[in-house]
Amino acid sequence: MKTISITLDDETQKALEWDILDLDLWARNALFNKARRCADAIIALALEDTDNIILTQTDKQQLRTYLDNQGILIPSIKELPDNIKKEIIKRANIKSAAERQAELESEMNK
Repeated sequence: MKTISITLDDETQKALEWDILDLDLWARNALFNKARRCADAIIALALEDTDNIILTQTDKQQLRTYLDNQGILIPSIKELPDNIKKEIIKRANIKSAAERQAELESEMNK
């Protein structure tokens, strides 16, 4: 689990407090909302991946079986249960933004 700490100088804090009632709450909400959007994007990529690179065919079949056994019909990614979303992300074969950037820079330097 990661802990994130942000230090603001007095002027930055004052400027933000002009618009934001609770800086801690705002920062947490911003971070968790970004995480939710990223998770939905990863899940969409994984489920739409026809080459089974991001999520294996076995993982996809296990997901379908689990949802069927639970009687869960999912019309959209946003409606997937959180435990399923977390399991998909856990199993997803993805690279971080830093890894993708390093690869891009490496390719550009060739």
